[in-house]
Amino acid sequence: DNNKYKRLTEWIAENYQPLSNWIYFNATIMEVGNTSLNTMEGQDATQTFNDGSKEVNLPFAIAMIKAYDAEMSDTNLDAIKEIDHFIEWLNAQDVAQNFPDLGENITVFGLDVLDSSPSVSVDNEQNLAKYQFNCTINYLEQNII
Repeated sequence: DNNKYKRLTEWIAENYQPLSNWIYFNATIMEVGNTSLNTMEGQDATQTFNDGSKEVNLPFAIAMIKAYDAEMSDTNLDAIKEIDHFIEWLNAQDVAQNFPDLGENITVFGLDVLDSSPSVSVDNEQNLAKYQFNCTINYLEQNII
């Protein structure tokens, strides 16, 4: 639900320093430096238990807008380094079991980056590139009777 996405978005904005406490939600603004967390189809209960509790995968995508250069320069390499840094940070949070609080009766147990490298779409007229990678946060939602 949207509250989980709100908590996830705030957690990333507050904890990933290069974002300077700001990330858009479901709004990819095509300006250099903008980052957004976007919802994706496919929220699934992967397992439901006898007591009604369920394991859920909540998919999301991170989109980052960077300067693009069609010529030989370090611009595109610098951009991919920033994307890789974000991916490495997310992977480190998973390893450290450092997860967002998604609400009452929810225990997060995994944060997976699903893409080893981002997809890239280029706007040659504006000299912009949108880099996007997909993730999922995995949690147990307990059914409190």
